[in-house]
Amino acid sequence: LDFEKYNLSAEDVYSEALQNLATFKAKELRIDAAKKGVHVAKSQFTPEISLFGGVNTNYSSAAESFSSVGSSIVETGDFVTVDGQDLPIMTEQNSFSSQGIDYKDQLDNNLNTVVGVAISVPLFNGFRAKNNVVLEKIQVEESMLELDIKNTIAQVHFDMEAVYKRHQSLEKQVEAYQESYRINDIRFKNGVSNFLNYISSKNNLDNAKVNLANAKYEYLLRVRVLDYYRGVVN
Repeated sequence: LDFEKYNLSAEDVYSEALQNLATFKAKELRIDAAKKGVHVAKSQFTPEISLFGGVNTNYSSAAESFSSVGSSIVETGDFVTVDGQDLPIMTEQNSFSSQGIDYKDQLDNNLNTVVGVAISVPLFNGFRAKNNVVLEKIQVEESMLELDIKNTIAQVHFDMEAVYKRHQSLEKQVEAYQESYRINDIRFKNGVSNFLNYISSKNNLDNAKVNLANAKYEYLLRVRVLDYYRGVVN
C-alpha cells in the first residue's frame, strides 16, 4: 500500500462529509430544533398572562323606533255605579307611530366593547410539562450522539497525524538498528563480538521493523476511515 502524508485537515474532512453525506446536515438541524424544543417544553411551567379585547355591534331589518303622536280619552269597558247609575270608566290612551332604524344608527346604537386579562397557572400540568422537558432533553442527547461524528473525525485525524509522526521516528530507528546490526554481524563473524550482542542487535532490528509495519497500517487504516466520511470509496 502507498504511504504518503495526508494533506486534508479535520475540518476539510468534515466539510466534505457534510457535502457528501446529507444526513450530517440534517442532524445539525435536528440538534437546533431539539434545543428549541427544550425551551418550549420548559415554558409549560410558566404561568401565562394574556390580554384580550373585542368590539361588536349588530343590525336587524325588523328594528323600529316609536314616537308619540298624541293621546285620546277612551272607554276601558269597565263601569262604576254612582247613585244607582252605571257610569263608564274612561282612560287616556297614547298613540305612537313607528319607523325603521337605518343601518348606520343601528351600528352606532348597538356598539359595545370588552377588554380583559386572563391568567393561566399550570397547577395541574406539572407532570406533563416535566415529562415533555425530559423527552426533549433526550431528543437533544440523541441528536448530539448522532452529530458526534464531527468529534470522531477530529479524533481520528489527530490519531492519524500522531501515527504518521511515530512512523517517521520508527523509520529512523530502523535505520539506526540496521546499521547497528550490520556492524555487530561483521564483528560476530570475525570473532570480535559475542553471540549475545549479535542476537540482541538482530532482535532490536526485527522489533523495530514490526513496529514500523504496525505504524504504517495504523496510519493507512485511519486514512481509510477519514476517506469513508468524505464519501471516497477506493
